[in-house]
Amino acid sequence: ITSVPSISTRHFPISSGSTTSLDMSMSTLATETTVQGIESVKYHEDEIHRGYRIIVPRFFEVPEESKFFVIKSFNMENIKISYKEGVWSSTELGNRRLSKTYNSLAPGARIYLLFSVNGSGRFCGIAEMKSDVSYDSVGRSDIWTQKQRYKGIFYIRWWFVKDVPNKALKHFLIPGNEMKPVTNSRDTQEIPIEIGRSVIKIFKNYNKSWSSFLEVADEVPSDEY
Repeated sequence: ITSVPSISTRHFPISSGSTTSLDMSMSTLATETTVQGIESVKYHEDEIHRGYRIIVPRFFEVPEESKFFVIKSFNMENIKISYKEGVWSSTELGNRRLSKTYNSLAPGARIYLLFSVNGSGRFCGIAEMKSDVSYDSVGRSDIWTQKQRYKGIFYIRWWFVKDVPNKALKHFLIPGNEMKPVTNSRDTQEIPIEIGRSVIKIFKNYNKSWSSFLEVADEVPSDEY
């Protein structure tokens, strides 16, 4: 990936036990995210169920004042690309909303993204936003199936990869969306932290079906960007 100077990032652990600065090149961020991704295997339950890889952290704690957003994808292929590359991009409006929230986060807070594919009837994973949106990442905005639709890109870390049907989540009503169920949310709809934490608990404990967008033959995230 082409290095982009001075992209805003927040502190997160790396292998040396130190923290990164708030201003890193995107190429450096890719390296640190990769290192963290490799280390995370120790903290994940990574199991195979009927031909699908299920990834759920053994321990997962949401810091106070963290933010949650629903992410809606037009297709599953973009979700798989996101997992492999460790990045995501929303619409222009969605990117602005996420960027504004990222840059105003309280110290120690995080942004968690709840992923669902339109029309799929389920949520398929939870990731953490790891960088601000960059519009200078040459060659990275054309990785999606609709190459010209999305401008800007940001790094994410996938924490949960597991299918949870809408019926297990539709009882959560979102005050900021006319009390509609979380399953009726549009892209980058923000949801309260209490509901976000409850959704995470369901992702950890739901066991009525075992599937994900990762088939056994799928590759794990690359160690190169």
